[in-house]
Amino acid sequence: MGGITAAGCLLLAYSPSAAVILGYTTRRSALLVLTIGAAFVWLLAVLLASLVWLAIPPLKVGAGPRRLLSWWRCARALAAHVAAP
Repeated sequence: MGGITAAGCLLLAYSPSAAVILGYTTRRSALLVLTIGAAFVWLLAVLLASLVWLAIPPLKVGAGPRRLLSWWRCARALAAHVAAP
């Protein structure tokens, strides 16, 4: 029963992307290259988000409001520094 459930979940998860790839992008090679490039950029974005999650401890569960407030002040100061000419 676990294998059937796993197969069903995999089909539900990957059917939309498989349909897009098989239905639209395989007809033109440029679209296939664009799709693969977009997937790579998406993976890089997920990697960056996970690194931010690991680097900032207040984002994790159990951080008190005081630590979160200090993180917010740092983020605002950094944003003001980046936005300044």
